[in-house]
Amino acid sequence: MSHRTRESGGGVGQRFWAALAGWWRRLRGAPQPPVKKPGNPPIDPGALAHLPDKKKRGEVRTTPRKRPSKAAGRILQREKGSSMDGAELTLDQLCRYLDDDGFGHSVREDGTGIETGFRARTGTFHMLIFLRQDPALVGAIVRIPEIVPEPKRPQMADALARANYGLSLGCFELDMSTGELDFRVSMPTAGANLSHEQFRALLGSAMWTTDRYHRALCRLIYADDLSPAEVIAEVEMAEAERNQARDQ
Repeated sequence: MSHRTRESGGGVGQRFWAALAGWWRRLRGAPQPPVKKPGNPPIDPGALAHLPDKKKRGEVRTTPRKRPSKAAGRILQREKGSSMDGAELTLDQLCRYLDDDGFGHSVREDGTGIETGFRARTGTFHMLIFLRQDPALVGAIVRIPEIVPEPKRPQMADALARANYGLSLGCFELDMSTGELDFRVSMPTAGANLSHEQFRALLGSAMWTTDRYHRALCRLIYADDLSPAEVIAEVEMAEAERNQARDQ
């Protein structure tokens, strides 16, 4: 399948993390830091609810750069010539957001989604950004690389239900037939424009939540020392301790 590709701009997603850090500060009511000149300082973990301690902005990288395909010109022409409020125009807008944030990506030739990826503290993940017209919404699916063995799937379903209960945006999903795991997040658009800040928040929720729980899910797959309730409680207790230390 041919793809339209965009190379990652300078900064391999660093602008994304800086802008999203400000969004979390406003959401939590925290004071804004003074404006600094570019110098790639680390993001303050205390300002981000889901960002693990000692995580630095440089630890998240986008997928390798790809050379533009021959399909790029054809899709761009369709987008420029289209007068409809359809997926192609919105898709091009999302591509510009990704370009501005320094993310490498490839666009599906059928114009239904954008493929990208990121490397976080616990692993490397593929992410599909998708659009739907009926109902009108935009979303992202993070593919978790592990496959859950059939005997472990009931335990994994239990753990995901416990993790999902505390989430305000998005959810983990498990295919009970194949053992495939992913994290899905979406928001309705209702034909309206999507701001860059909304798009960052949508992707940030998917990326950080996946990274937050990934190690616990792997432990449930490969070890037998903890129950589903215990692996999820361990994640949430660690976050509560970080929040308490930050507030002191």
